[in-house]
Amino acid sequence: MKVYADVMSIGLLHDTPARADVTCVTVGLEGHTRGRLAELGLRPGARLRVLSRTSGGGRIVDVGGVRVALDAVAARAIRVDDALALAPALRTPAPRTASAALRGSDTAAGLLPIPA
Repeated sequence: MKVYADVMSIGLLHDTPARADVTCVTVGLEGHTRGRLAELGLRPGARLRVLSRTSGGGRIVDVGGVRVALDAVAARAIRVDDALALAPALRTPAPRTASAALRGSDTAAGLLPIPA
């Protein structure tokens, strides 16, 4: 695994470089958006890999094999820790159920799953 010197131990997902492995510490969003992210597997303790940055400041992340696109607002609300990415006990698998299918309001919340 590569080590990125420009990733702080605890920082924002928005500031995390592409190809970095991190662990979600907190999700600072409320209501439906927070619940939807949890359904997609993005919750405290989940391991993430930042796949790429979007032109609007968002991030595309891999959460347990599921690619999720986050807008810039959501990426700034998620705190991550790169030191915890190595702790296997904190792994949280992404849900593999029909409830993980997109709902119409997810697009407005800035959440878009990316097909593999």
